[in-house]
Amino acid sequence: MKPIDDYIKNPNLDIGGCLVTMSGPPGCGKTNSLTQIAIDRFNEDHKVLWRGTAQAQWAAFMANDTPVKVWLDSNISSFSAWVSRQDGSENIDLEEKVDEIEHFDEAEGLIEKATSNAINVVIVPGLMGDTKEKYYFRKTWIDILKALVNRRDVANPFSFFTDEGGDIWPCQQQLRKPFYKLVAEDTPPLLAQLRKQNVFMYVAAHSTHDLHYFVWKIKGNTIAYMSNAKVQKDIHTEVDQSKVNRLSRGEMVVPPKDRAEFYLAYEVSDLDWVGSDAKFRMSWEANIPDLLDQEKKVQVENRDQIPKSMLSKIQKEVKVDWVNYMSKELEMSYSEITEVEGLPNSKATISSWVNA
Repeated sequence: MKPIDDYIKNPNLDIGGCLVTMSGPPGCGKTNSLTQIAIDRFNEDHKVLWRGTAQAQWAAFMANDTPVKVWLDSNISSFSAWVSRQDGSENIDLEEKVDEIEHFDEAEGLIEKATSNAINVVIVPGLMGDTKEKYYFRKTWIDILKALVNRRDVANPFSFFTDEGGDIWPCQQQLRKPFYKLVAEDTPPLLAQLRKQNVFMYVAAHSTHDLHYFVWKIKGNTIAYMSNAKVQKDIHTEVDQSKVNRLSRGEMVVPPKDRAEFYLAYEVSDLDWVGSDAKFRMSWEANIPDLLDQEKKVQVENRDQIPKSMLSKIQKEVKVDWVNYMSKELEMSYSEITEVEGLPNSKATISSWVNA
C-alpha cells in the first residue's frame, strides 16, 4: 500500500474512499494542486464537488477546459460577479461563463442531482457573518458531507474538495459553542464512513493547527506536506522537515517519504476574460435562517419534558456513551479525549467530568 498512489495519484477503488489533508502556507500551490487533483478525479469518472468561495478560484477549472456547474444555496437571493483590474472593474454575466447555475434546497437533493458532466461548485452563505450565520454555513456543509456518506449511489466514487478546511472544521482551540457539537461530535462518525462509501475527500489548510485534528489526524489517511509545511513529527517521524522546506511550488511529500509534483494547472488569470494582474470575484445576498435558534427551542422543549430526577442520569449516560465511542470506535487515547473536551490530561479527570 502506497498512500501517494492509493489516495492521490491513482485512487484504488478496491481500497475505497479516503481523507487527505494538504498542508502548506499561502503560495505553496495548495489550491492549484487541488484543482489538478479534482480534474484528475473528474477525468476518472468521479462526481466532483468543490466548495465555492467569494474568491472564485474555482474559475480555474474553466481555464483548464473543464466544465463547471454552479449550485447556489436556496437562501441566496441575488449574486454578482466581476473582474477587478487596476483601472476599474467589469461586471461578468456568470450564466454566460459556466455550463449551468441552479439553486438547491437541501443537501440530499444536491448530492442526488449532482452532475457527472461538470465540476459541481457549491456556494453556501454565512462564513463571514455572525454566529447564527456561521452556524448555518458549517451545519450546511456537514449536512452535505452526511448526504455524501448516506447516498444510495455508493458504487460510483464521489470526490469532495475544500480549500481553507478550517472554515468548516476549525481547530480544537478555536472551537466554541455552539459549533462544538457540529465539529467534534457530528463530523467524526461521517469521516469514519468515507472509505466504505467511496467518498474521496481532500482538505487544504495553511497548517494542521488551522484544522480540527479529527480531520487531519484521528480519521485522516495521510497528509500531503507542501513547500514549507510544518511536519507533524509525532506521527510522521520519517518525513524530513528540511526537505519539505526545499520543495518547489506544486511539489509535495507524502509519508513515508514519497515525493510528487503536480503539473501546475492553468489559473484564473489565464482566462481571456480575466487576464494577468486581475482578480475574479463574486458576492451574494442571502436571507439566512436561524437554525441555531430553532435547535435551541427543540432542545428546550425536549428538556422540559424530562423529569428533573431523570435529567442528570440521562446526561451521565450520554457522556459515558460518548467517551466509549471516542475510545473504542475512534480509537482515541485518554489524552486525546481530554483534549477534545478541554479537560486536564488524566483518566481521573474524565471520570469526574462524566459524573459531574
